[in-house]
Amino acid sequence: MNEQLMQEAPMVTLSELVGDANVRELLDNMQAMTRQELEDLMDSLEVLALHAY
Repeated sequence: MNEQLMQEAPMVTLSELVGDANVRELLDNMQAMTRQELEDLMDSLEVLALHAY
């Protein structure tokens, strides 16, 4: 994500994006992910954050 956009965008918590109940499951599943899967997840969360606001 570009730096200017990150400075302008409001902070969004992970629980706001995926819901409180899903945070623990997401973090547990992240331990088994490959580097590429983690990068894809980060990209997806950035898109969710942009669409949330």
